[in-house]
Amino acid sequence: MSASSERGLALLGGAVVMPSTDGLRPTTDTVLLAAAMNAEPGMHVLDAGSGSGGAGLCLAARISGVRVTALERESAPAQAARNNILANGFGDRVDVVEGDLAEFAQTPPAQRYDGVMTNPPYLDPRGSRGSPDPLRHAATVESMPLEAWLEACLGVLKPGGEIVVVHRADRVEEVAGILERQAGSATIMELLAGGADNAPARRVLVRARMGENGPRTHARPLTLHRADGSNTDAAEAILRHGAALEWVAFAQRGTK
Repeated sequence: MSASSERGLALLGGAVVMPSTDGLRPTTDTVLLAAAMNAEPGMHVLDAGSGSGGAGLCLAARISGVRVTALERESAPAQAARNNILANGFGDRVDVVEGDLAEFAQTPPAQRYDGVMTNPPYLDPRGSRGSPDPLRHAATVESMPLEAWLEACLGVLKPGGEIVVVHRADRVEEVAGILERQAGSATIMELLAGGADNAPARRVLVRARMGENGPRTHARPLTLHRADGSNTDAAEAILRHGAALEWVAFAQRGTK
């Protein structure tokens, strides 16, 4: 997925370089989030809680005509994102807004993005104190309830716009339930760790389309690792070669 060098971090097999990674460093989740976004040239996508800009850069590298706004509250990661945008030559299509999501969502006009992708802080402050490092703490510990975060994201979508969320598997019911209530539906994709012990999903992707009502559905899971620990072919295509993640309908056991 990534490689460290004197220049910082490289994603998508070097197609994206990130000399600045202040805050929480991009991970596999970052690349998968961008790959899961169903965008087309000419669309404008918001990356809510962008950190140093990894997801937005990966999306811009995969789809040459897409525009991305990276929204980040903390000054150091926001500046890192600006540096990374310049390093990749994406200044004409990717921009950074430094600000709080709740305030941003209240700024008219609402419902202005074709898509939103987000990797929200995933630790509930009631059960975790998080990291003592201020930037890592800000990136991982909720400063607003998850429902408020996702409601703000949905509030800036155009009608019919798509949201994609990556989150912990143990909170999938919460994420999917919020999207069902606020958007009308939800589709879940498990990200299976795989490997020698056939580890279960630790992360999930959940997507919804604003105003599209319907029952909850499941997409075919993505298995990340073979028994020997190497990437599966599907994961390698996404993480190193910039392939899109395909949302293929999948019937869970016991369902029709």
